[in-house]
Amino acid sequence: MSVLLAAPELPGLDDRTQWREVTESKRESEPPHWIQRFSLVSNGALSTVERTYEATAGKASAAHAVARTVDRRSAQRLFAVLVANARDCADQLAAVDRVPLGAVQPLSAVSVTGGQAAWGVVFSGPVPADRGAATVDAVAVVQVQDKVSVLPMSSIGQDYNYQPGQSPPERAIPLVGAALGTG
Repeated sequence: MSVLLAAPELPGLDDRTQWREVTESKRESEPPHWIQRFSLVSNGALSTVERTYEATAGKASAAHAVARTVDRRSAQRLFAVLVANARDCADQLAAVDRVPLGAVQPLSAVSVTGGQAAWGVVFSGPVPADRGAATVDAVAVVQVQDKVSVLPMSSIGQDYNYQPGQSPPERAIPLVGAALGTG
């Protein structure tokens, strides 16, 4: 499954946090990730593979799902659906008893060779154990050729302060793009 990032390739949330692989499957998680209303296969993918990760420190988690579609055009359509779903993620978050804190911003477009990519972050709550914290859900969505990748990362925190271009999903996009182009 060379289209999936190995744990050492996945950018950490900070210099101390690395990832370890938890599961690998030829199907994606149920229910789908917060950016999705329906599974990738329900949205036109022919097949999916997924790897899940957990942080080596703290309670952060991540997943990397890759869908193969019938052609580039279908992949572009699936990418567009995911970007549109991110704007309307409140329903998906409500399904896991969370409410967005503040306005949900559209995903930000990022250049990637041979396709398109976008990333974003949404804060939601409540966090029962820490009233000052929020659940931070970040995501990178990448489409190259006939493949689409969804890479969500979830953690608990009070901020998400990274220099421009240095957030974990932004750093993951070129790695995912390269994997999709060769896989």
